[in-house]
Amino acid sequence: MKTSLYFKQKKPNIAPILGVMLLLISLIDIIGSKIDFTKIIVLLSISMLLFGYSISYEISKEFKNRKHLKFFGITLFKSKLMIEFPDYISVFSAKYKRSAEWGPVAAMGKQQSGDSLVIRFFSGRNHFTIYRTNSLKLAKQRATELSELLEIELKK
Repeated sequence: MKTSLYFKQKKPNIAPILGVMLLLISLIDIIGSKIDFTKIIVLLSISMLLFGYSISYEISKEFKNRKHLKFFGITLFKSKLMIEFPDYISVFSAKYKRSAEWGPVAAMGKQQSGDSLVIRFFSGRNHFTIYRTNSLKLAKQRATELSELLEIELKK
């Protein structure tokens, strides 16, 4: 039986977009006659950092939880994840809105929004979103695994 589960968090949409843009700029510099190796190395490094980083939550059976900062799947740093032990777990559809502070959406004065399925811990009036996905099947599967690991109720 597993002693812990990992839940990879979604990156902001802007991270891969910036990564691609920096990669294209560095490729244009390599192809062009402007060969400034320090600039190219810096751009490629930032691009790889944006593509390779991820954050995961590790939930353990003993509820000694950790937040992992990973680079291409290898943990570079981990810290305590301070959350209360839940009374129950729930899976449901959620809408979210984020203010668009820059870019073309901000110029129009609008917000970014979307739909996803979330797995949340509920403890009294408090809640903590542990996982967000677009797949109902995956959300139910991961919530069931988590419920069995922690031996708490899964409300659907």
